[in-house]
Amino acid sequence: MSIDAIRNMGVLGTPVRSDIPIDPITTRDIGAYAARRLADLDFSGNSSQELLGAASITMEEATRALGTAIGQPDLPYVQLSYEDFGQAILGMGMSQSAVKVATEMYRAFNDGLIVPEEERSPENTTPTTIEEFAQTFANVFNG
Repeated sequence: MSIDAIRNMGVLGTPVRSDIPIDPITTRDIGAYAARRLADLDFSGNSSQELLGAASITMEEATRALGTAIGQPDLPYVQLSYEDFGQAILGMGMSQSAVKVATEMYRAFNDGLIVPEEERSPENTTPTTIEEFAQTFANVFNG
C-alpha cells in the first residue's frame, strides 16, 4: 500500500505517530505458526495466541529499514492525518467500511489501546525481522 506513495511523493506515511513502538509481524510468520499448530494438533477447543514480530520498532525505524532496502536510506516518514489517510486509501479503491476500520486501528495505536498483553517470549516472538521483511518489500518495489 505504501509503494505508490514512496514512488510518487517520496515519503512513507500512515497516521501512526512516529515514536510509538509497534510489533509488526509478517503474514508468512502467522501462517507458519498456524500450520505448525494444526500439524501438531497440540490444542483443544477454542484458544488464542498472541504473536509478536521479531522486535518492537517505531515507524521511523521501519521507514529507515524499508528505505535502506530500496536504495533510499533517507526516506522520510510522515504522520498523516486520519482524514488524509482515509482519502488516500479511498483513492486506491478501498471501501468506505475498510477505511473506517483502518482508521480506527491507527487511532487505537496512537491512543495506546493496541499493545501486547503478554510479555515477549520465545513462544510468542516470530522470526522475521524488519530488515528481512524490507528485502521482500524491496523485491516488490523494484520488481
